[in-house]
Amino acid sequence: MTAVRILMLLVVTLCSSSAFALSDEANPWLALDMATCMAHRGADYESVIGSSIDIEISEMQGAVEDLPTYCRVAGRIDTDIGFEIRLPMDWNGRLLTAGCGGLCGEVQMHRTDDALIRGYAVAHTDMGHQGEMTDGTHWAYNNRPAEIDFNHRATHLTTEFLKATVARHYEREDATSYFRGCSTGGRQALEAAMRYPDDYDGIIAGAPAAGMIMPHIFWSLEAATRDDGSSILDGFSLPFLQGAALATCDENDGLSDGIIADPERCQINPHEFICKPGQSRGCLSVEQATAAQAMYQGARTSDGRTITSMGYSMGDEPGWFRMFVGQHGEPPGGMSTKQNYFRFVAYDQDPDLGRPLEDFTYDFDVDPWRLGAVHYMPAPEGGYSLARFKERGGKLLLYHGWTDETLTPASSLDYYADQTEILGGHDAVHPFFRMFMIPGMRHCGSGPGADSVDYLTAIEAWTDDDAAPEGLISHKLDQSVPNFVRRPRFPVDPSTVLFSRPVFPYPDVAIYDGTGPVEEAGSFKREARP
Repeated sequence: MTAVRILMLLVVTLCSSSAFALSDEANPWLALDMATCMAHRGADYESVIGSSIDIEISEMQGAVEDLPTYCRVAGRIDTDIGFEIRLPMDWNGRLLTAGCGGLCGEVQMHRTDDALIRGYAVAHTDMGHQGEMTDGTHWAYNNRPAEIDFNHRATHLTTEFLKATVARHYEREDATSYFRGCSTGGRQALEAAMRYPDDYDGIIAGAPAAGMIMPHIFWSLEAATRDDGSSILDGFSLPFLQGAALATCDENDGLSDGIIADPERCQINPHEFICKPGQSRGCLSVEQATAAQAMYQGARTSDGRTITSMGYSMGDEPGWFRMFVGQHGEPPGGMSTKQNYFRFVAYDQDPDLGRPLEDFTYDFDVDPWRLGAVHYMPAPEGGYSLARFKERGGKLLLYHGWTDETLTPASSLDYYADQTEILGGHDAVHPFFRMFMIPGMRHCGSGPGADSVDYLTAIEAWTDDDAAPEGLISHKLDQSVPNFVRRPRFPVDPSTVLFSRPVFPYPDVAIYDGTGPVEEAGSFKREARP
């Protein structure tokens, strides 16, 4: 123990005023942690990370439910970037910065709870603005600095500050650093790997809101919406499409379970189910078949050139309701996404706020490559490549739900394909970058498939022992709160597991062995796909 820490222990023991009231039976080590925690407020972090730091809270928090006792440090970086850091008393030598969701706008520490329980020092940021996750992007209106913070700067600075507080708090600078996020958090993860390859030893990126996702959403909205704004697809056509897909492809993995294990190799033609004269049920209208086919195929130019390698997968079409089917007189949810994008982030000079959405047109021959990248930020040093992250020794685990109803799986598939080509093929990529496609999982979780995976343990083994994940176990849990709202605690309680499935690095798939219990992951074998 250093002389400074001994002095702090004496000072706090003699005169303490904090979230904890010390008594005669007070734990002196807790008092020392209290003193160390309070001292963050007076520390000079600005010279370390090169940005102003305003620490508003620096105090110990007692154990509550399954969360341990920790030091809470919260405040702002460069005025606009909100952050919170939690430093557990029993630290495991690791730190985790967690990604956000949607438009962010708030510090969401619940995304770090499972890691804190394991002993991680954790951090989260509002990404440089305040507001609800699904609120409008008014903060970005002609505000380039805010867009840069949202794109990458807030995440980087929060991580830099987390590392600085960890070094001071625990008097160690050898922490292993991780990032984990899905959707917006998945984009944060990929941006970090390419822009700041030294920030993390291991990265977990889920369903990244990156690449050509906006062009595909606009494509799907256009395909699924009539000129008068009404929806082409409905509560009859979507379940019908799902039934047709499952009837064709469900048993391709040797098991009929309502889940298509390998959607890339599932082919149905919606036009084969167009209603015959006099038929009105158990079939599709011409415009419904045309809409579905466009959404399956993915965005295209007028001459048929692909913008995304695929659209939405077959097998969970009812999941499209929220984004692409208007209900109760309200427009589809994707319309607000389109409106926010065009009004606030698509252009260098944002348009007049009074301009109606109908004025904005999207040319699929030109605009995807002009507006496809998130905020079309200047490319990182070395371009949009993982080369520097690879050279530095980083590990990247990318995952995506095959039945993601919000962001086409092409978001991950195309990124993986691009990086494989850039870096020299499968053998060059596989040692540090692996992708897992989760059958039956929707956006970041939920859906009919097994959607709960212990990615954190997998990335720990990869960074610590160079044990690359050859397979993961995905669980379907009996839970009242979706796992993208409250991350499950691992190891999972066996009594909550409805069924489990193995998932293997893409493109390999899990095939039922034909004899074992269908609820158990051990009853499935790995099958290589080209």
